[in-house]
Amino acid sequence: MKILLDENLNLRLRPFLPSGVDLHSVHSMGWDSKSNGELLRLAAAESFDILITLDRNMTAQQNLQNLPLAIIALAPAKQGLPAVAELLSTQVTALLAQGVEKRVYRVSQDGSRTTD
Repeated sequence: MKILLDENLNLRLRPFLPSGVDLHSVHSMGWDSKSNGELLRLAAAESFDILITLDRNMTAQQNLQNLPLAIIALAPAKQGLPAVAELLSTQVTALLAQGVEKRVYRVSQDGSRTTD
């Protein structure tokens, strides 16, 4: 499973995701400051399966009819790395274990997961 972390996240979060995922960041790919639409196109061209982001507006700005990959939009209860790490190690890890489709998943600290 090939996962891309949006520019608002970084590779220090690797330990909080399941082992064996092929994890990259927008920064490591050299895609800093790309628009959301361009980022999704680049990620699809590089065969990413999932984009994980804190950008709650990304899904509102994009046409999701033919989404080229799954988007996991995180909504941590608090700001900062510890809250994001907890969300990744619990909610996102459980979601990945169930399998994801090419759709948007909104994942929050209270355990709720919604899809578009």
